[in-house]
Amino acid sequence: MKQIDGHWLRNFGKESLQHIANTFSESAVFIVDHTQTILYWSEGAEQLLGFTASEIEGQHCLKGIRCQTCMKGCGIKQFPTIRNVLLTLHTKEGDTVTVQKNAHSFYDSDGRFAGGIEILIPVNPKAKPSRFMGFQFHDMRTQSNAMRQLFQKIRSVAKTDVPVLARGESGTGKELLAKALHLESKRSNHPFVTVNCSAISENLIESELFGHAKGAFTGAHKARKGLFEQAHKGSLFLDEIVELPLSVQAKLLRVLETQTFKRVGDNQEIHVDVRIITATHTSLRKAVLDGRFRSDLMYRLRVVPLFIPPLRERPEDIEFLLQHFLDLGNGTHEHQINRIDYAAKEALLNHPWPGNVREIRNVVDFAFALGCSNTLSMEYLPPEFSENNRHQNIPTTQNIPTIPQESIRPKVSKGFDPTQLFSDQERILQALQHCNHHLGETATLLGISRVTLWRKRKKYNL
Repeated sequence: MKQIDGHWLRNFGKESLQHIANTFSESAVFIVDHTQTILYWSEGAEQLLGFTASEIEGQHCLKGIRCQTCMKGCGIKQFPTIRNVLLTLHTKEGDTVTVQKNAHSFYDSDGRFAGGIEILIPVNPKAKPSRFMGFQFHDMRTQSNAMRQLFQKIRSVAKTDVPVLARGESGTGKELLAKALHLESKRSNHPFVTVNCSAISENLIESELFGHAKGAFTGAHKARKGLFEQAHKGSLFLDEIVELPLSVQAKLLRVLETQTFKRVGDNQEIHVDVRIITATHTSLRKAVLDGRFRSDLMYRLRVVPLFIPPLRERPEDIEFLLQHFLDLGNGTHEHQINRIDYAAKEALLNHPWPGNVREIRNVVDFAFALGCSNTLSMEYLPPEFSENNRHQNIPTTQNIPTIPQESIRPKVSKGFDPTQLFSDQERILQALQHCNHHLGETATLLGISRVTLWRKRKKYNL
């Protein structure tokens, strides 16, 4: 997190601001303070939106940034970075201009919003504002309220040095969470060191973490610093912590308690100042019950557990992330993918995504590797999508137990067509009532995925 004095904007040199603005001569560059009052308004902003600096500086930003869709794309007070959000703005003369908004926020030492800089880049006037108005928090992106709440928790926890346990399924972004936590903390200018505990053999993990003295074992021709020493004054991220051998767990517990350890084969105590962040996709409590993990270490590591919800619990992120990775691919490949056909989109939205965000990226990489069309169709998706499509249950009225229609049938006007009694909307309503609105059971009963059920409930306002 960029921490600065709350009055930095007023003290920042006008000449420095002009140098920044001149880099974006055809764009609107403006700076706001903690109240979102405009402190600097560039010449490019004057030309693009029609308001002069004397008219705007000292006014709230909404006076000059008159968005056609109100506050859409805002959020600079809550999130450090906003990138590439398309907005349509009204100029002083009442004309409209489409811009691409980028912004960066600053916070004081207490974590309070202190101001920010925004850049509005004019784009093709025929461009339409994106449907995918998401938020970026370091390398994590979302449209989900649950994820935005997680971002706020990360920012709060980053002010302390307490150990954090990141929980989440494979591919949800636990390492990205750990990196964001490090960057938001006072340790951000020091090392961020990572290790996957499941990827190192048991006989090497102790040496990897704590280092070794010269001659400690065969092949140890010189002393070596371990990851704890490399992470001094920074953060150490231990992924898949549940795989750490019991013998090493005892030594890790001692480091947490004393901030000291000994290299393998050495008697000298080494002191380190390290913030520990751990992660697991399985339950530490279950590992303790199974005798694979120390209970005292578990309590020291999970002082603050942070859970990353899987994609199936935030379906609004699926299409958003698909588009994000397609945009990245279009920026690096000669072959462009500009649209997704109906069948492929249905398959993608109905997929349970057990690999979460990592799986989405892999699917997009697969499409760019094998595809030769600018349309993403079923033939350019991995084989499991075609298999899932062939075996998908087609929902029929026979899937749902008979429920008296009078108990659920909405009142209808004269002339209502009785052939519509078993519409898609009514089938979903019947199933929801039969399952007491339990979404998992309802989706199973209908033979559709939870994502499809979520979309249909939203469509029919159920």
